Amino acid sequence: MPVKVAHICAVPSSLKFLLSDQMRYLEEQGYEIHAISSPGPYQDDIIEQLDGRWYPARISRSISPLDDLRGVWDVARVCARERFDIVHTHTPKGTLLGQLGAHLGRVPIVIQTLHGFYFIALEEGSLSRRLVHALETFTCRATSELVLSQNAEDVARLLREGVCGPDKAQVLGNGIDISRFKPRDFDDDELRRRREAVGLKPDGPVLGIVGRYVLGKGYRELCEAVQLLAPRYPTLQVLAIGARPTSERPEEVFLPDQDPIAGERFVCLYDRQDMEELYRLMDLFVLPSWREGMPRSSMEASATGLAVVTTDVRGCRETVTHDDNGLLVEVRNSRLLAEAIAALLDDPERREAMGRRGLQRARDEFDQQVVFRRVADSYAALLKRHVRA
Repeated sequence: MPVKVAHICAVPSSLKFLLSDQMRYLEEQGYEIHAISSPGPYQDDIIEQLDGRWYPARISRSISPLDDLRGVWDVARVCARERFDIVHTHTPKGTLLGQLGAHLGRVPIVIQTLHGFYFIALEEGSLSRRLVHALETFTCRATSELVLSQNAEDVARLLREGVCGPDKAQVLGNGIDISRFKPRDFDDDELRRRREAVGLKPDGPVLGIVGRYVLGKGYRELCEAVQLLAPRYPTLQVLAIGARPTSERPEEVFLPDQDPIAGERFVCLYDRQDMEELYRLMDLFVLPSWREGMPRSSMEASATGLAVVTTDVRGCRETVTHDDNGLLVEVRNSRLLAEAIAALLDDPERREAMGRRGLQRARDEFDQQVVFRRVADSYAALLKRHVRA
């Protein structure tokens, strides 16, 4: 019988956009893959991919003790019924509720991918930061047999704080489908036509940003930077692409095209499946996130030959080396963000050289197949350990 593995996320969009290729790879290796998440957009895509092996659970991104207990119970019932061999959790709430439910459902192997600590983006010293830190530490220390971290800095933190040892916390990395992305290879007339087709004006520099429409992705800071840049670059535009907000807390949502000052310079697209073509409409990629695990969007931008301006936070630092394939700026500092963007807009040769180095780095370091093999090897090692036990 095949080994049964359940991946758990808060929402189906994470299963689709973060894990669908990984789940497909694991199926090719002989694992029987299942998925658990709250209902929502893209659940039908996951149901189709997994031949119906998707199960709903009340996993909300917001903190609601009663609903969270129900979510734990939902996961526990599915795990007890399906008798999974491995439960692999992702995202903060998916990990917390999923791991508790998996243990209640008596799953023998429970692991997590750490997509970046969430507490780091919260206000220093705040009650919410201390609470989230405690919960994230708890899942790493007490409920996970293995923690696969997307970035090395989070592993270093776990080891430094004594949360777990090097046998339990390992660097997984992150990757993309390198074959899907390639630099722009059409002339200026075709570029104008394609830009107009998505709602952009045909001429002028185009910045790009890809990410959920939430404050934590740095959209407010980008709006402020664009406002500072507007007098110098009157034709500047921003192409933003993200999932339509559905499960986010209302206070976290930020739609840049509705900004009263800079909004008119933004074209916002939702739920696109043609990212490999949209990157090729950009002149420079910007990701001013407050926190990241290891951002796929900046890797995809590099694989398209774009220079990247991003924040000097862990995760982002693993995809961009300052003054090599892009620039790093202080987080939540719109003035420095504007200065970095201007520096590269004013120097096309420097920007294009960074793009070429980023393209080579993507080909050398960001292939998702390497990550998938690490996951499969981790499963095999854990299964072997349990057989011996």
